[in-house]
Amino acid sequence: MSFTHNGVSKVKNLVGTKFNKLTVVEILGVGKFGKTYWRCFCDCGGWSDLTTQVVNSGGVLSCGCMSFDIGTVRHNPTKHGLYSHPVYKIHSSMKQRCKNPNSQRWEYYGGKGISVCDEWQDFMTFYNWAVNNGWLKGLSIERINSCGNYCPDNCEWITVAENTRRSNARKS
Repeated sequence: MSFTHNGVSKVKNLVGTKFNKLTVVEILGVGKFGKTYWRCFCDCGGWSDLTTQVVNSGGVLSCGCMSFDIGTVRHNPTKHGLYSHPVYKIHSSMKQRCKNPNSQRWEYYGGKGISVCDEWQDFMTFYNWAVNNGWLKGLSIERINSCGNYCPDNCEWITVAENTRRSNARKS
C-alpha cells in the first residue's frame, strides 16, 4: 500500500513491517535530499530513525544492540535502549561506588572491599534480576549483609526512607 505524505506520493507504507529486530512504527517525514525517514522500535527497547533505503537494504539488524563482527553477528552489550531507565542509573551508581576511587561514596564501598558480582557486570542481567525480584520505581537496592557484595543472594529492593533508617541504625 502506498500513500502521500508531506507532498511526496507513492511512498510505500512500511508501518508495522519488521526488519530483523526493528519494527517500523511511524513515518517521520521527508528529510534532506528527499529521503523518507521512519521511526523504528527495536526488540531490545531501543529506537532508530532510518531512511527507506536503509530499512529495505536488510543491512541494519537493530538499533545498534546487534552488530557485524568480521562477517558474523554479535551482541553489543553496551547498547540496550534503557539508558534513561531508573534501573540503569542504579546499576551505574552501584558499579561506580565499588570500582571508581574518584566516586564520592567509594570509601564506603570499593574502599572497604565491596564489589559487584561478575554476573551483574552486564546491565541486562542486572535489569532482568531487578524486574523479576521486586524492583518498582522509587525503590533502591540494599545489601542484606552490609559487609557483603552486590549479588542476587545479598540484595533486595527497599524504599529510600527504609534504606536511610537502616543506614542510621548501623551508625548508632
